Amino acid sequence: EEFAPQLFTLVQNHPDAGVRSAALLALGHLNAEQTVPAIRLALNDKERDVRVNALSLIAEQDLPADELINLFSIVLQKASIREQQAALRGLSDLPLEKTEALFSNLLDKLQSGELPAGIQLELTEAVEESDSQALKDKLEAYRAGIDPDDVIAQYRDALEGGNPWQGRNIFMSHETSQCVRCHSLVAGEGSDVGPLLTNIGAKYDREELLRSLVAPSARIAPGYGTVVLTLSDGKTISGILKDETDNSLVIQVGEAAPQTIKKADITERINAASSMPPMGTILEREELRNLIAFLVTLGQDS
Repeated sequence: EEFAPQLFTLVQNHPDAGVRSAALLALGHLNAEQTVPAIRLALNDKERDVRVNALSLIAEQDLPADELINLFSIVLQKASIREQQAALRGLSDLPLEKTEALFSNLLDKLQSGELPAGIQLELTEAVEESDSQALKDKLEAYRAGIDPDDVIAQYRDALEGGNPWQGRNIFMSHETSQCVRCHSLVAGEGSDVGPLLTNIGAKYDREELLRSLVAPSARIAPGYGTVVLTLSDGKTISGILKDETDNSLVIQVGEAAPQTIKKADITERINAASSMPPMGTILEREELRNLIAFLVTLGQDS
């Protein structure tokens, strides 16, 4: 421990983030008296990697629960979403009598819409895994207020905060969802059973991507589904949806030329059930969140 003061000085003053991180981790292994002050300092570092290393050391410290909660609370107030997610996971491992009030306050923020979307999943999972009936009742009261027909509201905790690299792995190799069996990321390569996804992230926002995953029949990709239309004159048209705008549909019936139908002339529309299964029944919430994070990157400038 004789080098602890020098290591603390490196954490405090060295211009290179890699050196600051290395010194911090060394202090963590020493568990010296300078370790906790160094963690506090590093939690406010301008470089994310240094802050993440500080976060990884918090739970390892032999500190009273109150002190640990205080450190995690600093992260929840000012850190990145990824760091806040880790802080919530760390808090869930601490004694409930010390964390219950904090979790209750976070549930209040969830109810009021103030909680960042990217940490909602970590909060709800922490509450579900806790032994606090009061917290669980509060969470259930929040969920009871969600419109069961509002797909976005039902899956809001999967909208943001995902890991795109893990999402790519799900797309390419998940044994059950098997996205890659029907969809391709590059034109002319892979399957064309489903729509090409090359630019999907540029075409649709997160909510539309979520809707297409958990309620695939709600929206048909042009060229990949059948619609049945009842028109105001009583006629019924059933055919392949070739294109859709805000005001009209282009439908192809059999071998006939595509015809344009004004939406104002449609009294009823039925989308044929998609062959794609709802991903909400196949993927865990975190997997769904990661998949959305990946799809958002497709077609975006790197």
